[in-house]
Parts: sequence; structure tokens; C-alpha cells
Amino acid sequence: MSYWGSVSEFLFPDIRERDPEFRADIERLGRRGLVVIGWVELVMTALSQVLAQSGAIVDLGWDRRSICLITSIVLGVFCLSFAKAAQARRITREVGMAVGTLTIVSLSWAASSKVETTTEALWMTHMDFMSVMFVGVAVLPLRPMQMLLMGTLSTVLSIALVGPFDMRLMVAQVLVVLLSTALAGVGHQRLASSWKNHAELRRLQCRALLTETAASMGRLAGALSHELNNPLGAIKSSASTIAAMSARHGAKLGEHGPMLEELAQTVVRSSDRLEQAVRRMQRFSNLDRAEVQPVDLGQLVRDVVGLAEARHQQVKFEVAVEQAPAITCRPQALSAVLSGLVEKAAESGTVAVRVGARDGEAQVAIENHGGAAPEREWFEPSFEEDGGRIAAANWTYFSARQVVREQGGEIHAEAAAPHGGMRLRLCFPLA
Repeated sequence: MSYWGSVSEFLFPDIRERDPEFRADIERLGRRGLVVIGWVELVMTALSQVLAQSGAIVDLGWDRRSICLITSIVLGVFCLSFAKAAQARRITREVGMAVGTLTIVSLSWAASSKVETTTEALWMTHMDFMSVMFVGVAVLPLRPMQMLLMGTLSTVLSIALVGPFDMRLMVAQVLVVLLSTALAGVGHQRLASSWKNHAELRRLQCRALLTETAASMGRLAGALSHELNNPLGAIKSSASTIAAMSARHGAKLGEHGPMLEELAQTVVRSSDRLEQAVRRMQRFSNLDRAEVQPVDLGQLVRDVVGLAEARHQQVKFEVAVEQAPAITCRPQALSAVLSGLVEKAAESGTVAVRVGARDGEAQVAIENHGGAAPEREWFEPSFEEDGGRIAAANWTYFSARQVVREQGGEIHAEAAAPHGGMRLRLCFPLA
């Protein structure tokens, strides 16, 4: 990046505020800053009145002092009231800039008369200017360019109000403006960095919570499958026995024999369906957990795609391994997930699989050309009618997300361009 590019990015850090959550945090700090400015205006008004009466500061005369006091009180009350308005959140910084500029103008105008020496007027003007600028830096999340504009305008107006042009006052105030601008830039960067760290912490906490939820669901599925196995086996065995006895002693049972045999067969078929569901739950809970170990992700993907190619010879597969990252996972579970996702992608035509490492993560992209675009509830389990009965839908994607999160990773679905279809992106921490 060039020098001017760095300066422009420093003065106009708008790209950081494009994130809605960071923008909302800035607006919250801006409203809080207006409240502080309002109280500073009111407290300093009362303090200056007490000091003027005690002789600790130069008395500017009742006329100018009263006008200055009234201005400060009005500005303070305005800040406190405006900060409470719901529609004020988007322009709190601009309002703070306007209040700061008016305060400097008011104080400079009051100090420009009824003081005995020009040096004293300059000193009072500069101190007031410096105090307002530093209060603005401390309490408002201003962009550096906003602080620069406020300081430049206030400098021009204060010098014009004090009287004859004085190089010392201008140099002193320019230095204060530059320092305030630099402090505003550093403060904005610290806010952005703090917010980014906080957002990352929330993301990690959310991932940890989801991982714990997935583990809890796995334990629940394992317990249910274990509890269902024994009675299911007894039901199936009993139904099979009844069916065999009905077939053997059909003559004795008369017209009830065929009906009893049919009922027994229905129970057996239903038991088979329940048994398949239990096995699916066992695979989901992964009761026979493989040992966690480092795995070459590129080689694992090649093996999965090789098996899929043997089953789908009419489908074109493209595999690109840009970098072969190593991750720590349960190979059997991850292999089953990748196999299921590749199988689903192969239902819609050409399948492209890419493996690489980006942003400190190992990534696998599975893309199918011509398939359905992803939906918002793609990874949520649902139900649909299939052949007159209710069947589970999206099970492959739902269980894949659970297993991927158990490995400390995440899975995303997005539309694939320009061919159309869907791209699944799996991200894992590097080993």
C-alpha cells in the first residue's frame, strides 16, 4: 500500500464500520459520549461562575459572561436530551462535533474582550481550545477526519474572534489539532481491534457451545439406541416366531391364519425400519469412536473421491489439492461425512472437490454444477412425505454438520458461481 493510501485509510476508516454490529457499538459509545459532554458543559459552567466570583480567573464582565454561561447551559441540556432520542444514534458524533465547535467559538468570543493583555487572551483561548479538543477525543469515537475538520474549523473561528492574527496561537492550535487527530485515529483502531477480539471470542464461545450441544445430542442418541436395541430385538424375534407358527399351523387357525401371518410380517417390516433408525443413531453418536489422530486431509479426500468414482462412473469428478494440510480428527467419522457429502453432490452432475489452507484453517470445498441452490434451513432436520409415510429429510447435511463441529470445524453452504448449484465449504483448525 502506498503512503497516501495509508494516510487515506487512517483518516477514513469507514470500512471498519460497514459491519452492523461494530457500527451499533460506535453509536452506543457516541450516545454515551454526548451524555458526558452534556455534564461537562453544565459542571464547567458552574465551576467557572464560582471561580469568577472568587477572583481565581479573570472576570469577563457580566454581559459576555452571562451569554457564555447561557450558551454552555443550553448546549449541555441539548446534549443530555439529544442522547436519549432514538433517532439520534446515527449522528451522535456529528452533533458532538457541532457542540464542541460552538463551545470553542463561545469561549473564544468571551475571552476576546475585557482582558487586560493580548497575551492573556491568547493563553485563555488556547487553553479553552485544548480542553475542548481533548474532551472530544476522550469521550467521542470520532473518525480522524472528523476530528481534523472540527479542529480546523474551530482554529479558524477562534483566531478570527480573538483579534489580530498571531502566529504563536495558530501554531499552538495546529499542533493540538494534529495531536487530537492522531489520538482519534489510534482510539478508533483500538476500538476496532477490541471489537474484533470480542467478536472472535463470541464466535469461539458459540462454537464451543455448539460442540457441546452436538456432543450432548450424540450421547442422547447413543443412550436411546442402546435402550431400544434390546426390546426391538425381542419384538422382531417374537414377530418372526409368530409368522413362522402361523405358516406352519395355518390349517388349525383357519381363516385367521393368513391375517395373523400378515400382521406378523408387518411387525417385522416395521421392526426393520426401526432397526435402521437405531443404526443411524448409532452412527450419529459414533459409539465405537475411533481414536483422534493427525490425518493428511488431501489423501483422505482423494480416497473418498476414488470410491465415489467407482460407484458413479457416469459422473465427472475433479479433484484439486492446492496444499495437503494435516488436521487432528477422527478419520472414520470424517471419512463418512465426506463420503456422504460427495454422494449427495454426485446426484446433480459434475463434482469438483478442492483442498487447501487459508486464513490459518484447512478447507475442503465440494461443489456440484447444476444442483439446487442452498436454502437457509439446509442443515436443519426436517420431515417430508415419501411413499405415503413421513421420512426424515436433510439428515445427511444435519449429521455432517454435527460431526464436523465435533472435530472443531464448521461447514457452510453457498451458491456456486458461475455454473449454478451449491458449494459446501468445510473448515478445520490445522494440526
